[in-house]
Amino acid sequence: MEKVDVWVVKLKEDELGPAPGIKGSFKRFINPSKPNQHLVCALGRLDPGEDMGWHSHPEEEAFIIISGKGLVRWKINDQIHEAEVGYLDAFYKEGNVPHQMVNNYTEPLLGIAVKVEVYG
Repeated sequence: MEKVDVWVVKLKEDELGPAPGIKGSFKRFINPSKPNQHLVCALGRLDPGEDMGWHSHPEEEAFIIISGKGLVRWKINDQIHEAEVGYLDAFYKEGNVPHQMVNNYTEPLLGIAVKVEVYG
């Protein structure tokens, strides 16, 4: 039988750090490490007043808020859309959609990002 990865991890906020191309603090806890493995998951935090900045990437993405509140924005055909998000809200977007998240509240915003790497 081939080796199969199965594990449990305790996510720790004090292990979060900068991520390239965006503001906030993040740590990937699932990274593609084998051929044909594409899932990426990360814990992310925006402190009060912090703005992630506009960015896009080819992967689909879901972001689930686990504490705090914020505002998500996305652009489609140069039109900006926005929605408030809070505890257990999920933000999903297709690949290559410019988006940002802003913590415009007084508590840290903490969430889980899930996306599938695109290769090609």
